[in-house]
Amino acid sequence: MGFIFTAGACVLCTLLARTSLAAGLLGLLGVGYVYGIVRANFLDSVTYFMFDAAVAGAYLGHFLSHPAWQDPPRTRLLKQWLVWLVGWCGVMLLLPLQHPLIQLVGFRGNALFVPFVILGARLNNKQAGKLALGIAVLNLVALSFGLAEFSIGVPAFYPPSPVTDLIYRSQDVAGFTAFRIPATFPHAAGYAGTMILTTPLLFGNLVQPNQSGWNRVILLSGLAAAVLGVLLSASRTAFVILVVLLVVASFSGALRLNLWLVWAAILGGIGYVASSDERLQRFTTLQDPEAVASRLQSSVNLGFFELLEQYPIGNGLGAGGTSIPGFLAHLIRDPVGLENEYCRILLELGIVGLGMWVGFFIWLLTRPRPNKGHPWWAGCLLMWWLLLIMILAAVTGTGMMAAVPQAALMFLTMGFMVSRRMATMRPPPRPASATPALDGRETRDTALLGT
Repeated sequence: MGFIFTAGACVLCTLLARTSLAAGLLGLLGVGYVYGIVRANFLDSVTYFMFDAAVAGAYLGHFLSHPAWQDPPRTRLLKQWLVWLVGWCGVMLLLPLQHPLIQLVGFRGNALFVPFVILGARLNNKQAGKLALGIAVLNLVALSFGLAEFSIGVPAFYPPSPVTDLIYRSQDVAGFTAFRIPATFPHAAGYAGTMILTTPLLFGNLVQPNQSGWNRVILLSGLAAAVLGVLLSASRTAFVILVVLLVVASFSGALRLNLWLVWAAILGGIGYVASSDERLQRFTTLQDPEAVASRLQSSVNLGFFELLEQYPIGNGLGAGGTSIPGFLAHLIRDPVGLENEYCRILLELGIVGLGMWVGFFIWLLTRPRPNKGHPWWAGCLLMWWLLLIMILAAVTGTGMMAAVPQAALMFLTMGFMVSRRMATMRPPPRPASATPALDGRETRDTALLGT
């Protein structure tokens, strides 16, 4: 069955990506949404690569039908960063620091999803709207599974096994009597991370001018499903990020009065539901300063500088914290790591790779954002805040660059947000009598900026 799922995911995403970028991305995310529950119930090793096969299919279907020379000028700098970041992973792959299979899995964890920045930049405004509607439906499907697990119990959907070990070690809700809810994802943290990453795209489409009433209903439902999903997952970090996003969205000025009242009513209703069940209130442990300090101390400590001194060129791809399949874990030489994404990057890519990623994050966050005249300015505002907090919060955990399907969504968000800045750079229109004739290149670029 694992081979059927994996091959089917690849073929499906290839065909959809050839149809349109939005369809390909939606098919890929659909595979990512069910990846966790499928893998938990079909334990053969091939199922582990189901999402990787879907990514390969999406890349194959899209890039073969849309070659690189058709890219708009706004992708030039992103391509340069892509070459450096993925190229350095290729260099590290050639160093014999770990077993070749561990190196290959590590390369996947550090490079496979990075090209999504280009797909995000290629996504035009209309395609982004279609993608957001599809994601809203996926959020509702995930919520239905989450609510079933909340009522019936997680074991009914995730049988005990080495694959679900993390889920069974996360029975720390309501006085260690209940599980964190994973819905259809590999674990609860993956559910929460995916939900918060969908929020900016859904909100950005919700406030689009001339949005139809039915579309708004779907988008509001998808946003409500994302908020409830974070509460069900009991992830405190995701809850903090979600609160920031909801505050920014509520007071951004993007919501008209009638829509703002509906928005406030939905959030109020979710708050009332959360207040009635202890299993939805794990975030209240953030009020305990000792618990928070202990959690931070386990990740942010002087171990980073000790690792830097001991492994200046890294410990090898895959040997710093990237998730390794259980059937390969015994091949890791000198396993070491901290619950800190920057330590993981240091251990797997060395100080040079860490410097590249920090430089990319700084460049990303310092790009100008669209002004309020752009239809996606509100969505990009939330994307900026989301990426800022995720980059800062990476010191408290690992998996930011490899989680399924969270990492793909994160890089897609990066590319989409950066590319929208081009719309703010259009010159003001000239009077018709004073407008010079445009050559072919100027005509093409102007059309691209209008997407």
